[in-house]
Amino acid sequence: MLGTTLFWIPLTIAAIGRGLFVNYKFTNKRISVSTNAPWKTEQLDAAYQEVKEVRSIPRGVGAWGDMVVVLRDGSKIEMRALDRFRELQEYILKRRDELAPRTNELTQEELMGEAAPAKGGKGKGFA
Repeated sequence: MLGTTLFWIPLTIAAIGRGLFVNYKFTNKRISVSTNAPWKTEQLDAAYQEVKEVRSIPRGVGAWGDMVVVLRDGSKIEMRALDRFRELQEYILKRRDELAPRTNELTQEELMGEAAPAKGGKGKGFA
């Protein structure tokens, strides 16, 4: 009994501290994570255009979840115990796609490593 109690007390204190001192904000332009603990003050902002991918894991029978946002430079933003995490994941990906510049999109030929056919000329293949 004592071993179980000693194991769970630090985890419980960490979860309560995270709930009290860490705030997540999703605006129409960026994701913002602020930590306002007495021993640490930190602000982390990331624009939706910088998002490469979003990974989420349900917790507590799917009532809440944890999310990791991977940015284009390889850094990660971890968010824990989010309500409506699936909706937030969809929102982040939707905003990324809306705000991303269209000039960075590759054509099908570029993705396949083929040269684009010249305009007015005959393409490869059967004639």
